[in-house]
Amino acid sequence: MFVQRLLVALASACLVALMGVVVVDVVGRNLLSHPLVGATEIEEILIGAIVFLGYPVLALREMHITVDLISVGPVLRAVQRVLAALVGAALFAVIGWRLWVQAERVMRYGETTGVLAIPIWTMLAGISILAGVTAVFFLLSIGRVLRGAAPSASPE
Repeated sequence: MFVQRLLVALASACLVALMGVVVVDVVGRNLLSHPLVGATEIEEILIGAIVFLGYPVLALREMHITVDLISVGPVLRAVQRVLAALVGAALFAVIGWRLWVQAERVMRYGETTGVLAIPIWTMLAGISILAGVTAVFFLLSIGRVLRGAAPSASPE
């Protein structure tokens, strides 16, 4: 699926950027006695992006953490997977909704990050949208269960 590959590519790009920021900051701090201005803010933003870009892919591929406490048959296992997807969709829908409300509030106040003055609402809105995408992907994963497909770690 194109969207999965795009999300993975964006998360990978954020990871590479995060590594670059850390390297430049460490070299600047230790060798030049001049750290990268705003490095902590950039790192926090990139880590948030990596996490929320990964959630939709994990949801669709059913790669979330599961614990088998008791052995059940295939029918009950399918019921468990559907219920897990519904709970995941509901939780991420609530997270997305509340983050959107918070983004609107922060935008009205004009809040920015301390050093680089990046508008905070843009990050909250982006994470809110990705939480909504995750909720949708949880619902799409129900289709895999209904088709009888096993959880997959590979892109479709």
